[in-house]
Amino acid sequence: MFSFDQAIITFLNGFARRSPGFDRLVVFVSGDLLLKGGLFMAMVAYAWFRPDTQGSVRRTRGLILATFVGAFVALLLARGLCVTMPFRPRPLATPQFVVPAGIGAEDEAAFARMSSFPSDHATLFVALSVGLLFICRPLGTVALLFASLVILLPRLYLGYHWPSDLLAGAILGTICTLLAIALASLGRPRRLLDRLLAWAERHPAPFYAIAYLVSIQVAELFVSVRGLIHFRALLHGVAHLTGL
Repeated sequence: MFSFDQAIITFLNGFARRSPGFDRLVVFVSGDLLLKGGLFMAMVAYAWFRPDTQGSVRRTRGLILATFVGAFVALLLARGLCVTMPFRPRPLATPQFVVPAGIGAEDEAAFARMSSFPSDHATLFVALSVGLLFICRPLGTVALLFASLVILLPRLYLGYHWPSDLLAGAILGTICTLLAIALASLGRPRRLLDRLLAWAERHPAPFYAIAYLVSIQVAELFVSVRGLIHFRALLHGVAHLTGL
């Protein structure tokens, strides 16, 4: 553990349980999918219809699609690191941590079972914020501040992550987004992106239906998809036990 990790968490944890109402507010903000992911995706949807500095909506949409590719790759890498690297306990699982009011015993136990490094929240939302900076600097700045203050800071206060977890996720998301945007301007990726945008213009109904589903999953950090994966694994286990 890095010394600045312990110093920051110790400082923030000093405010825990001073005001149970404040603690519960932070728990609510951290867990409410509409307030964090929903509002963030509203900014992405706004950017989708906004022309760039040269008046091109298509270029804006190309940047958004490239950003999503980079963000998805970054999130997959983050999840891979989380399950392959040595287990790292979350701050709220350490004996000296004062658990803020409003965190239930079940939630505390669930977080204690999961490794904290790196933060998938930081990976995904910083990656998307970096992409928005390429489209509209003021909007991207607002998105980055929103991600930092509304999505990530509460996770520090509640002991869900160490600061280095968030920093590693942010770096991973930034690198993957920058690479995706750079590659999207080259040869074959550029042609594939143009074909996808042309298809979206010819067939807006199916495209926006798919985009709607993707935006929901991003807003809730793919909780539903993870649930389906676990449900499939459960069915497979039941079938194995019953010999079906």
